[in-house]
Amino acid sequence: MKKINLFISATIAATIVTAPIQTEAATKKFSDVSPKNDYYDIITEMTAKEVITGYPDGTFKPNELMTRKHAAALISRAFPTLPVYYKGISLTDVSKDNPYYKDIRRVLEADIIQHVDNFDFRPNDIITRGEMARALALAYNLTSNDKKSPLTDVSPQLASYVDALYANNITTGFEDKTFREDKGLTRVHFTVFMYRAAEAIETSEAITFADSSKFSSMQEADFQYPAKYKNATEATTASKNSAEKLFTKDKSYETASVMLQNAKEYNAFIELAQKSFNKTAQQLDEILYQVYYTGIAESLETQDNQQWVLWYDYNENKLIRAFVKE
Repeated sequence: MKKINLFISATIAATIVTAPIQTEAATKKFSDVSPKNDYYDIITEMTAKEVITGYPDGTFKPNELMTRKHAAALISRAFPTLPVYYKGISLTDVSKDNPYYKDIRRVLEADIIQHVDNFDFRPNDIITRGEMARALALAYNLTSNDKKSPLTDVSPQLASYVDALYANNITTGFEDKTFREDKGLTRVHFTVFMYRAAEAIETSEAITFADSSKFSSMQEADFQYPAKYKNATEATTASKNSAEKLFTKDKSYETASVMLQNAKEYNAFIELAQKSFNKTAQQLDEILYQVYYTGIAESLETQDNQQWVLWYDYNENKLIRAFVKE
């Protein structure tokens, strides 16, 4: 049997994302962002996730400086759920009729972007690079793990936030080793920093789940079909047969494959399962391991009463998630 790699990863039909993803054909294209733009792919992806929407005239204005209200809007869209530390905090210069009122109040209450002074938010002011560093470090819960940036002009009150961005490869500063925390940044650069922060979190979560997995302590040679079967085909047939016996509804079902090879994708499957079941990552990992190790399928019921059945294909080295098609 072909040996399988270290971690379970989900190549699943229902991909985990932090915001709704449209199809490429439906994604808005901005008239002032050419495919030749260095950040075209990032802008396109952030548009598909509905984090950026651009202006009514169909432009993005990538080289304009980012305002505080637009920064608040992007962060608010990226996080459907934000903590509330200062509920009902005063906001004197933004009326409830302002289209950015809700976004601004959300980031204020979460302490992601602060007032300027006297409870004024100054929505049309330019957000500084220092304010950006603080906002993204807090919003994405980034840490430096004691890694210090080599940037020479960072104030003590912002050092931990800039260190976090630097440690996670979100910013490198300027060539002269400065960060220029009091300067503004363009709309495209703010978007790119958000994109990199999201990528850093996905990578961090994937490593965390994978490191705590039962599979992390196994060597490649350990991955084989159960010894009670003569070969991979027999083991696969037995596992699939055990799965078919578990369906309680007389309906057709769909399947999605889960490959054993990539820690980041393993994390995606665990995240999907955690949203579907009231189980910890460790409990889910134990279930996956038992299905792999024994070849016996497992039936689970989601919180919205959808049935999942997990079984193992030893020929293809894939865990299979089968679910009833409603």
